[in-house]
This record gives sequence, C-alpha cells and structure tokens, in this order.
Amino acid sequence: MIQDKVMKIIKGLNIFSLDDIVVMTGLDEDEAVEILAELIREQKIIRLGNEYRYLDKNKTDKFSLKLKDRPIKEIIEDNNITFLQAAEYFLTNHTFKNCSPTTFKTYKSLIKLHLNPFFGKLQLKSITQKHIEQFIKLKYKERMPDSRINKCVSLFGFMFKKFIEWNFISDSPYNGIVNVKFPKDNKIQVLIDTEADILLKTAGTNYPDLYLPILFALSTGIKKSELLALKKEDFDQKNLKITVNKTIFEGKILPHKFKTRTYATSSKTS
Repeated sequence: MIQDKVMKIIKGLNIFSLDDIVVMTGLDEDEAVEILAELIREQKIIRLGNEYRYLDKNKTDKFSLKLKDRPIKEIIEDNNITFLQAAEYFLTNHTFKNCSPTTFKTYKSLIKLHLNPFFGKLQLKSITQKHIEQFIKLKYKERMPDSRINKCVSLFGFMFKKFIEWNFISDSPYNGIVNVKFPKDNKIQVLIDTEADILLKTAGTNYPDLYLPILFALSTGIKKSELLALKKEDFDQKNLKITVNKTIFEGKILPHKFKTRTYATSSKTS
C-alpha cells in the first residue's frame, strides 16, 4: 500500500515536511496531503507548523538534534546561473530551513555525490530532458540501485520547481520525465572456461583469501550481494552445505526477498 510506503519513509525521517514526502515518494501534492491528514487522524504523526513529526510510542525522548543558524543567501539575479550555484542556494534557503536534519543530510549527499558532478557546470537554462536521460543511463551503467536513481531524479525535479519559484528559470526540463523508465542493459556476460581458469589461477597465486569465494561464485552463479552477505552461521561444515538467505544493499544485510537456496560443497570451508 502507498500509505505503508509513506510510513516507512516517515519513520526514517522522524521530522519531515510535505515536500520531503512528495520528493521521496513521487506522489503529487494532493495525494501526499490526503495521506498525511489520514495519518494525523490515526495519531501516527502530528503537525508542527510547516513540519510533521512521527509519533513513536516506543520512545519518550524528545528530538534534540539542532542545526546551527546559517546566514540566508541573497536572491541570485543572473540568467546564467549554473546548477552548482542554484543547488547551493537550494540547500541553504530551502532544505536547511524547512527540512529535518536527516533530510538535509540526505539531500546534500545526493546533490554532492551525484547531481553536482553531472549537472554542476551547466547553466540552468541549458539543461534539457536529454541531460536527465543521460544522467539516468550513466547511473545505470554505474550500477546504482533503481531506488536511489529515482531519489536523485525526483530531487532534481523538485529543485527545478523551486528554481522556477525563485525566478532562476522559467521552465523545467523535468516536465514529462515523471514515470518515464529507461530500460537497463540486462545482458548477462558469462566467462568462458579459459577466462574462468585464468581468474582462479590469478586468485590462487596473488589473492589466496579470495580463491574460495571466487570458486564458489563461479560454481553456483551466486550474486555478489548474496556472497558478501554470507555469515559464519550460513556454513554447515558438518553437512558441507552453504545456505543463501540474505543479501546486502547499501551496506546493510537484509533478508532475501526470494526463496532460500542451499548449496552443497565438496570440501570443508574454513
């Protein structure tokens, strides 16, 4: 359900704004307002001025993290303003003032690590939907998770909404990009026997600690995220079996969405 998705985001943010929900869920403003109103009626959140707060009944401590006051930047009256300049203005004059500290850090990270390196030197007026498509394809090539790509693109669209309000630009290249999917290249590359032998020989000679994990991956087709999530308890040395029931995503080990798999091994693994 959409409401469950919103609640998951709310629990992560704790304190948030309507804009946060719109950006992170892709909902339009009216839908987001309706869901938040229902959550208020259910006493799951409360409204504090322009912000909302999640009511965690298991916690009694008050939210105490505060950000130091930062001087407000003056409106930039420049038709040649770059995305880098506009992004800094967005962080200082909107996100810092209206979003929770956690959301501020998230937006700052997405902008610094992904949006600025690609769009930073471009003038706002020169950015087109073609640039957005190129950005998405680049992130697919970098194997960024779909959810994070969506966050980047949604944040980009919201930023341009604010840029129009601030008269930095008259039109947004984000228009029409909503719900447009750019298919990834799902072509699977399989190593031939000679390449597999060279890989194992190199690992055995230069990286002996990686030899068994590589051999296991080549023998079973296990995904890298599954291999990295394996723990000691997954190895049954008595029955020579390895259980795969977890995966790793953005540094966190999570239960596998699919059926648990068990692999038999020919020798004990230390």
